[in-house]
Amino acid sequence: MNEQHIVNKINNIFIWTTRLAFLNLLWLVFMIFGLVVFGVFPATVASLSVCMYWINGKTDLPIWKTFKREFLHNFYISNGAGWLLLLAGSILFINYQHFDKISGVFYFFSIFSFYFVIIIYIALWIWVFPLMSHYNNKLTKHFFNSLILGFGKIKTTLLIILLLFLVIYISLSIPGMIPFFSFSIGSYFWAWFSLKVFNEIDEENP
Repeated sequence: MNEQHIVNKINNIFIWTTRLAFLNLLWLVFMIFGLVVFGVFPATVASLSVCMYWINGKTDLPIWKTFKREFLHNFYISNGAGWLLLLAGSILFINYQHFDKISGVFYFFSIFSFYFVIIIYIALWIWVFPLMSHYNNKLTKHFFNSLILGFGKIKTTLLIILLLFLVIYISLSIPGMIPFFSFSIGSYFWAWFSLKVFNEIDEENP
């Protein structure tokens, strides 16, 4: 009985290792397929979608077909969100570079306002793509809900940021992880905590 239990554990580890490695490969392939700049955002949403299916117990679904379907389904809206956020980030960076030209009381007001906007900006990045993976809404609705979740679920937001930072840090420390597990592992944790919040919301608002 113990030997069979150990064999099942090893087999389960092997299955999940294979799944995560394949998901990571799909993310890289579809990102390249979208010429990187147009592929990274829909590939991210597709990865989160697959992870959410797994977390909900749908582990037997065809990964390739599911990933491809979610990639194509969210191609335009995810690119719209991603490029708008990049544009906003560029504007924030330009504004930051001009802070040394501000003085007096207005300087402290500007700094406070800037970092408040940064918090909003991070919240949008953290929540908009999981929302696309779970709900079918307009882009404006996803952005609005991202702000609500970013502040209403601040502990979860901070936890997701911390976990993604750790995955990135470990990946940079061990570059060999990047082609096989880095993004898929990050996606799984990102999806797990996001889905936990979504399930709570869905239960409160049936």
